Amino acid sequence: ISMAETADAVVVGGGIMGCSIAYHLAKKSVGRVVLLEKDGLASGATGHSGAVIRCHYSNKITAEMALLSRQVFENFTEVVGYDSGFNKTGLLAIVSDQDRASLEQNVALQRDIGIKVSMVEADDVTNIAPYFTVPESCSFCFEDDAGYVDPVKTTHAFANRARELG
Repeated sequence: ISMAETADAVVVGGGIMGCSIAYHLAKKSVGRVVLLEKDGLASGATGHSGAVIRCHYSNKITAEMALLSRQVFENFTEVVGYDSGFNKTGLLAIVSDQDRASLEQNVALQRDIGIKVSMVEADDVTNIAPYFTVPESCSFCFEDDAGYVDPVKTTHAFANRARELG
C-alpha cells in the first residue's frame, strides 16, 4: 500500500460510487486522484448489491438519467474498457389494480423519453416469468432492456481504468 503525499482530488470510499467518481475525475484529467478505502474495493454495500440496472422511475429526470446510465452499462467495455458483467433480463413491475392509472402514467412518461416499456396482462406475465405465480387484482408493466451488472467487477473496472488514466 502506498500513500500519496499530495492530491488534486481525494475520493473517500472504494465502492461503486467512489470508484466511478475516481474514474470520471481521471477521465477529465483533473490531476492526481487518490482513492481512500479502509478495506477492499466493493467490500461494503456495493459488494452485496443486486446491481439492478433499470429505468422504471416515475420522475422524468431520474428516468432520463437512468436511461443514459443503462446505455453506458450496455456498452461498458467500449466506454470504460472493461466488462461490467451486464445481463439484460428485463424488469417486471407489479402494482395493485387500484394503482393501475399511476403505472400507466409512468409507462407513458418512460416511453416518451425512449424507454422500451409496456403494460402487460397476466397471460403475458406467465410467458415472461413462467415460474411466477401471477397474483389476482394486479397490473403489470415490463421494461425490456433492464438487467443487472456484477457490482464487484464493475467497481474494479472503474478503479482499474482510473489508475490507467493516471
